[in-house]
Amino acid sequence: MKTPCKDLYKDIKGIAFSCADNKEVKNESTIPQTVYMLPDKLLSALDWQKRDSLRWTNVFGPRISGIVDPETSAGARFEIFPGVAVRDFTPGQSQYQKFLQILELRKKRALNRWDTRRVSRLSANLYWPWQHVERPHITALNPGLLYGWYPTEDNENHDKTWREIKELVTGELTMPSIRSILELVHSEWGKTLRTNFDLKYLTLAAEILKIESQKIESEALLSLIFELESFAHYSSITNRHTEIYTGTFEGLWVEVVEASIQTIRATELCQTERLFDELINLCEGRTAPVILNEYGSIADGNHRFTAVWLWNLLSATRDCCWSIGDDQFQRSIGEFLRRKKAQISPVTVHEILRHLALILQNREQGEKLREYLKPRFNNNRIQYQIENLPAVFISTYNNVAAIAEIYDRDGDIVRFEPGIYEALLSLNSKVLPERACYHFADRVPLPWFDLVNTEATEPHKSPESMRNGD
Repeated sequence: MKTPCKDLYKDIKGIAFSCADNKEVKNESTIPQTVYMLPDKLLSALDWQKRDSLRWTNVFGPRISGIVDPETSAGARFEIFPGVAVRDFTPGQSQYQKFLQILELRKKRALNRWDTRRVSRLSANLYWPWQHVERPHITALNPGLLYGWYPTEDNENHDKTWREIKELVTGELTMPSIRSILELVHSEWGKTLRTNFDLKYLTLAAEILKIESQKIESEALLSLIFELESFAHYSSITNRHTEIYTGTFEGLWVEVVEASIQTIRATELCQTERLFDELINLCEGRTAPVILNEYGSIADGNHRFTAVWLWNLLSATRDCCWSIGDDQFQRSIGEFLRRKKAQISPVTVHEILRHLALILQNREQGEKLREYLKPRFNNNRIQYQIENLPAVFISTYNNVAAIAEIYDRDGDIVRFEPGIYEALLSLNSKVLPERACYHFADRVPLPWFDLVNTEATEPHKSPESMRNGD
């Protein structure tokens, strides 16, 4: 397989891929060859796309083959991104095995409440010099309060769920029953019913279960259902976005899609230094995909996302003097945010203006903003407004997401419950502290993208890949 290169993406509007053509793809030989075969007639009926085929051939087909016929299955089984080992969670294990380990993690509780009071205090007392923008009042969603939703003993509930699933599988496999089966599995992972399976993946799950439910033992059948649910849920989410790249990168399976900044939800506060660095990276054509979860919220890349909104604001005020004391600058900021009111959340408004004030107050950063970044906007080929970002999806419900504060302090993994992200969906002015949740996504290299056409101003040789930073 040829490595991703810039030429493949030159026709994608707004996104140019920055990756060296001679980059060697690692572990190419580990792509598994034993795949659960799907009839051509079924694939035709499902309107199977190329990326569906690649995903099935390289990830889920081998995993399912290893469950229904373990003796003939060979080769490594790729995990959907991030695909890295976190302690005892290793790539290649089945979704059901991972689920049993997450049951153990769920029994761990934070012994002390997270210090989220500082968020409200920050919002109330921060430096806010903006005359034409009302300061959003941001408060913290205290995740510690949500842990009372989950019982500490899950075995009895798990057995009951399995009995319900078994009854459904042994009955007539209709679309409603298939949906119920997958929803039951999904709810066991994350105690949530926010599922939205596309019909073609439900159809595929039904066809496989009709064939295999009479042939394999109960434990293998449960493993099969968990794999089918993972495939259906992940594919349904990912395929609703425009594909940028599907394949291996640095020996891992990755699918990069295009996501509108209007639909992405910021979840955490930013740090000024890291936000400024991401703004400069953006200017230099060095932006990694943001990592989104099933709620459309940022799992990793909050600083990159906020930097894009700050870029858009600065480009809209490029004819002004970037100074807090400049009246035209003040008015232009107010006008920009009024136009974008329906597209930008109070949390993002809070963060871009809070940190812009701090950047302009900092002599070194303020000078670099005016002397290095501002001239870029004078070139009529530069992309003034960025509407879309490259994104990679990672499901919170069936992946290891840890409370960052506890992991940083003790190295201990206490599960960050998916229900916390679900609660944030209906709380427009709620936010989590910095680095509230750690998805371990920064352990995986991702390609850099040029979102602003840096070659229009000056040649720039981008590195081949980067480690994710939030």
